Order: sequence, then C-alpha cells, then structure tokens
Amino acid sequence: MKQTKQSGQTWNAEARRVERKDRLAELRAQDGRRRTSTGHRTARSWLVIAAVVLVLLGALAYALYSAGMPQRLLPIMKVDGQKITVAQFNYWYGNLLGQYGIEPSSSDLAQTMSTDADGKTTTYYDYLIATTATQLQRIYAEASLAREAGLTLGEYQASVDSQIESIITSAGSAGYADMMLKQAYGPGCTLGAVRELYENLYLSNKYSETKTGEADVSA
Repeated sequence: MKQTKQSGQTWNAEARRVERKDRLAELRAQDGRRRTSTGHRTARSWLVIAAVVLVLLGALAYALYSAGMPQRLLPIMKVDGQKITVAQFNYWYGNLLGQYGIEPSSSDLAQTMSTDADGKTTTYYDYLIATTATQLQRIYAEASLAREAGLTLGEYQASVDSQIESIITSAGSAGYADMMLKQAYGPGCTLGAVRELYENLYLSNKYSETKTGEADVSA
C-alpha cells in the first residue's frame, strides 16, 4: 500500500513537470511570435514614416518654389560681391522686352538676328539675354563703386519710392502688386526685390553723374 502511494506521488510529480515544461515551451513560442510580429510592424512603421517624410519634403519644396524662395534668394550672377537674383534678372529682362515691344512668348525671339563668320547664329532672345546681363553688371558695378566712394541715394531715394509706388498704384495695393509681379516676371519677383534693383540703378546713375561732373571740372 505504501509503495502504491509513493508511485502515485511520483507519477503526479512527473505529470506536473511535463505539464510545466509544455507551458514553458508554449510561452517561448508565443514570445517568438510576438517578437516576429513586432519586427514586421517596426519595418512597416519605418516605411510609412519614410513615405510621409518624403511627401512632406516634396510639399515643402513645392511651397518654397511657388513662393519664389529660390528665385528670390539664389543669385544668377554676382558683381563685386553683390548678388543679382533670378527674380531681379527676370524683371530687368521683362522691362527690356517692353522697351522693344516684344511679348515674352513672342515667336520673334527665336528668329535669327545675326550670323558670325563661323556660321554661329544669334537669336533675338540670345541678344536680349546678353544685353540684360551686361546692363545689370554695369549697374551693380557702378553702384558698388558709389558705395566705396561714400555716395548714398540722397535725393534719388524719392525716385526709388516713386517707382515702387507706381507699381503699387497700378496693382491697387502692395499685396496685389506682389501678385502682379509674380505673374509677370515669375516666382520670387516681389516689391522688395524690385526696390533693391532700383536702389542700385539710381545709385549707379548718381555715380555716373558724379564722375561726369568731375571730368567736366577737370576739363
């Protein structure tokens, strides 16, 4: 009877051991499945985050371009350390077209203006772009010399203000003026960019007049 009781206890202990072993194995299996699932979720989460970041960056880049930030800030050329932005170049080019009575979309711009001895052709567009660059280089170079000579706009400040006021009056308000400039000359062309251009123009004019007066006195 005593042996039978001991055998029963041994069997129960063994059964509990096997049962505990099975439960531990099941827990390990569940933990492995959870880890795998978490790993998959993490990978998917990173992909979703990366996609969202790309969309946001694209939206930001488009917003900056639409607002004209590159055109307003990035220089198309520099003269004595002064930057001439794409917006300012476009504005001056547009005004030059207006002097010749040519629309920016005119097919006349693609026509050949001249042909050199080597057979290289120059279109009206080529000529006007080169003229725009040459004029702006002269304006900014003389404005730089004027500053070095200690010259300021002085009485010409009123002329700059008048140019800006004329643009605002034509548009109806400063806000509409910025919109009008953007439509006519591209993103980034604002009243601020145009004002800076006119300030250099009139400072250049003042420098030229000063040098002409000095030459007359010397003569």
